[in-house]
Amino acid sequence: MAVSIRTLVSSLPSLVLKKYFEQFPVDFPEAIKWEMEEKELKRIVAKMLTDLPKSAFDPVHVNFERVHTLANENGMRALLNASAEAAELEKLFKGMDNDHHRAMVIFLDKPALFKLAEELLFIDYQAEGRSWNYCALQTDKVLPEVSEVDANAFAFAVANVFYRNYDKPDECCGEVYNRFADGTTQISVYINDMPNGDLLVENYQLRRTSGKKAIVAAILYDPKTKHLATVSKGGKAIHDKIRQSFAKTILKEDTNFTPVAVRQFHIEKFEKRLALVPPPGHGISKVRVRKLDLYATAPHKHILALDTLKTEADSDIYCNKAICDEHGALYKKYSISSAYLTFYFHKKDDETDGRTIHIMLRKDGSDLKNLKEEDRLIIEDCLKLWEIVDSDMEEEEWPKTGTNG
Repeated sequence: MAVSIRTLVSSLPSLVLKKYFEQFPVDFPEAIKWEMEEKELKRIVAKMLTDLPKSAFDPVHVNFERVHTLANENGMRALLNASAEAAELEKLFKGMDNDHHRAMVIFLDKPALFKLAEELLFIDYQAEGRSWNYCALQTDKVLPEVSEVDANAFAFAVANVFYRNYDKPDECCGEVYNRFADGTTQISVYINDMPNGDLLVENYQLRRTSGKKAIVAAILYDPKTKHLATVSKGGKAIHDKIRQSFAKTILKEDTNFTPVAVRQFHIEKFEKRLALVPPPGHGISKVRVRKLDLYATAPHKHILALDTLKTEADSDIYCNKAICDEHGALYKKYSISSAYLTFYFHKKDDETDGRTIHIMLRKDGSDLKNLKEEDRLIIEDCLKLWEIVDSDMEEEEWPKTGTNG
């Protein structure tokens, strides 16, 4: 996630900025005059940072990137999940200016909590997607307090899912996280991958380095619903084996898993031109289909992306006669794998231009999780009105991973 140094600096109170540079000193050409007017101070600090040589700028950029990644609604949720004192932390957040302020304060004052939240957020994003990730456990057994021995045994079992005859238990480990805000348990697995080489320039010399990158997998378990979400590379068979490993090493019993209903998007409706009239009250002026990812099997198997030729709100993707008939419907040989929509909002008095929201939909997933909560609810109202997503599917039926994509 790219970070704007100017934006992040301007989002932080000067006292927080000063505390950052006290903890992470930077060799500026001249000292920062912290007593100057705040707006001018932030402008000067941002310029001084961007003028730094690369060797001095890189550590700052890495730290600011980490803070920026958590400076959003999902990041705040991850911080609350990571904290055993979520209510107190939420009260602390309410007294701060914005999410960058909140994330930076935790980064400086509670680095262990910040690092844990990064892990939870990474798994939250990975958990959204394919329907086979989610299952319900058919068991009356309560998930026990997971010991380090059992977590490592689970990691070793998962390693043998990825590699046949894996025999290095000391190169895999399981980490258990209690997600305090939503009451779920997360077990993350780290396994050393195959050795790999890379190139590195050091002291004017080119040399090869060798290392082992860690594979990351995880399970999320909700004891209230007995729902289990698996996070891993690979397809349905891999996820099935990870669930079986969880039952064997953690639950220590044979357990049946049944798929959990996840939200499905009826993107097949975009095979023809739709009247995407937004509901009143949300300030939306127009909605258009901006792009379609298509696949076909005739005359031969192929895929293609169909994009609008211009960016204006009145451009129409269904005018392309190469893939649509005279009625604005896709030819039968094409099917949709992804649909991209743009929502245009009326310009407010204090805005130069009206804002836009871009979303992507697949049959079993979306990027709605990246939106602010208020915007996500607006977009979901539209999708329900157009019957792109079922309006009678209650949210509690969807697996809880912290992002509800």
